[in-house]
Amino acid sequence: MAQVNVGSINSETFSLSVFHSGSSKVNVMLTNDLLPSDSQEWLVGVHSLTAPLDSTRYLDEQHGELFMLCKIKQGLAFTEDNYLLLEQTVPGYPGVVSNFGPQAQIDATMATWKQDDIGRLRHDRVPCLEFGDLLEIVNSWVSKINAQIRRRGLNKAPAGASQNDFFQQAWETNVLGNTALDDQKKRFRHIMVRVSPSGMLSVIGSKLFWKCFFIRVSPYMQTLTGFPEFLHVNLDNVNAPTIQPQPVQAGVAPPTMNGAAVAAFNIANTDWMETVAITSNRSLWGSADTRLSVSLETSLPVRRSLTLTDERQCRDFTLGTFPLNNVVSVVNQVSDQFLTDFSISSQSRAGHVSLKDARAPIHWVGLRPTEHLRQIRLQLMVRERIWNPTTKKWSVVHRELPIHDHQTWSAVLVFAKKTH
Repeated sequence: MAQVNVGSINSETFSLSVFHSGSSKVNVMLTNDLLPSDSQEWLVGVHSLTAPLDSTRYLDEQHGELFMLCKIKQGLAFTEDNYLLLEQTVPGYPGVVSNFGPQAQIDATMATWKQDDIGRLRHDRVPCLEFGDLLEIVNSWVSKINAQIRRRGLNKAPAGASQNDFFQQAWETNVLGNTALDDQKKRFRHIMVRVSPSGMLSVIGSKLFWKCFFIRVSPYMQTLTGFPEFLHVNLDNVNAPTIQPQPVQAGVAPPTMNGAAVAAFNIANTDWMETVAITSNRSLWGSADTRLSVSLETSLPVRRSLTLTDERQCRDFTLGTFPLNNVVSVVNQVSDQFLTDFSISSQSRAGHVSLKDARAPIHWVGLRPTEHLRQIRLQLMVRERIWNPTTKKWSVVHRELPIHDHQTWSAVLVFAKKTH
């Protein structure tokens, strides 16, 4: 069995440091032989490795839509033109003509209820590198909806016209006074999201919200959270929320929207402020992050390694594969028997990430016999999970790690001669 004795005064070792910008690939022709003797007498290992992961994403950007806010209008057929907000086409997301009617007949405040600006929750508008980014994106979407309901209202009418009838009921906050309760109502959040310590996502809505809206969950978000296709609360039985409307089946006439058959809420009362939550049954901690590992491949004559991916066998020439730490740490603090505070921490994916710390043990790789080794090729690869909407299954892909012009990565390789 071959051994190495790195650090000994008599050991024969040397290091190769690499600093490279603008690409994940390095291709260098050395002026002298890399090794002073036959390569099979040597071992190589990765001493340290850092790389930027800013070009990777927490979620699969091929499936940018997560949620779509939809309006309920009792008695109308359950079709997109009846339940989607005002038509809006943006790159990658064609708009659907809705029954809001001609633009000229819509009050200016109602015309702001648009499919993409307000309705669609997307994670591809800004880079989403980690869970904190996702939570910011969701909270931003929720804040826009709350601002719309509070400031724009529902079913307002343009000057000289009858009241619009797009939503389940009218809602105006400018009729409120200046009492403490009125101020609370003006600032009231009709929809909120919460993540539990175990990573379960809850959508919390007021009774007014669930009376007027439901949420369509994209197939991708369904597989991440376990949510059904539609999130809707039957206000006739809030203790056992039902998922309504039901999806339309091919060849079957669409059902009417069976929204809650309750009287319109009065803003002077407080019953509309009661909330009902719908909670997912899958943890985001285990289902969301797409990135699994980063590896350093080489043209050095290393012994081939065997990798099994999705029951498929492949051989590669890898100096090391470094799993990304996707562990989420949760600290719970119970202040009394009813109240629990918790904090969440996870490793950042912004900026440079240490993939192999110099203090960690080196995994040594043997070299095959060759002479006059001068050319060195190195390449960073990333292993990720992707989701197929057709098969509704996950698969693992191995691709080049994107490195932009402004980014730099570095590695230190150690070569040690065997001792027998």
